[in-house]
Amino acid sequence: MTITSSSGALDDDLKITGTGIRTTYVDMVSVDNTEATGRLLVYPLYELTAPQNMVIDMANSQVKWDEVKYAGKYEVVISYVDKNGNVKTSHHTTSKTYYSISNAMTNAYNGQFGVAVRAIPTDEQGYMDATIDASGKAVWTGMDVSLADEYEVRVSYSDANGKKVTKKYRTSERSHDVSGYINSAQAGTLKVTVRAIPKRNDAKYYNIAISDWANIGNYAADTGDYDVDDKWDFLSDYKSTVDGNFATNVKSNGTYNSVSAGAIGSGDANASKFDKMLGYIRR
Repeated sequence: MTITSSSGALDDDLKITGTGIRTTYVDMVSVDNTEATGRLLVYPLYELTAPQNMVIDMANSQVKWDEVKYAGKYEVVISYVDKNGNVKTSHHTTSKTYYSISNAMTNAYNGQFGVAVRAIPTDEQGYMDATIDASGKAVWTGMDVSLADEYEVRVSYSDANGKKVTKKYRTSERSHDVSGYINSAQAGTLKVTVRAIPKRNDAKYYNIAISDWANIGNYAADTGDYDVDDKWDFLSDYKSTVDGNFATNVKSNGTYNSVSAGAIGSGDANASKFDKMLGYIRR
């Protein structure tokens, strides 16, 4: 990758950073500071496919689906309508390609139930329901802290007019105060879900995003509390790291100091265009 600047703004302190980049290496900057050559380690972006061939196994009271390539786990949302007309929804995570729906099948009025399943990457933990304690604090304890250092908290409830309200926060703590929403929410409607944000610069994630939902049943499973607004948002949490020592200046279009030209790759980019495409160039 070659970066050019008409103003001679490139210098020995040049660092390349950007969204989704895992590692950068600046190989050389020309003597006149108008050209720099470097390398980027960027894994291809890959979106998991939604589970295919979902079926309801009535004999075993299970929902089943085909394995999704590169998926490590699956999120399952089950909704059903009970005899009183109330909608009951539950959320689960499994590493299997099947899940029990016996409770929904037993309690659904006239068979009104639905299941939604989506695939998540190997070390993604998906959403989980938080517990609200007596002090009004939402607490979550079931997540592996070795895989995450930040959490996205989604608070949802129906207000006095029956309108659905959703708020989102980020925190590095394992709890969040939601006491202010208790009086605003209609009884029984306050719900807090939490999603772990993977640790930065962790190569295990390889730029893999969660899949869309796959659905089955004669009633639509309510996935609203578990939807992700932007499945690629996690890329903003990856900031590139500088690998190796800065190379000695060479003349413009001269020989490469540390590696051969063929090992660096190809492609020219004006500095301003590069800034828009990959984030920013910090000097």
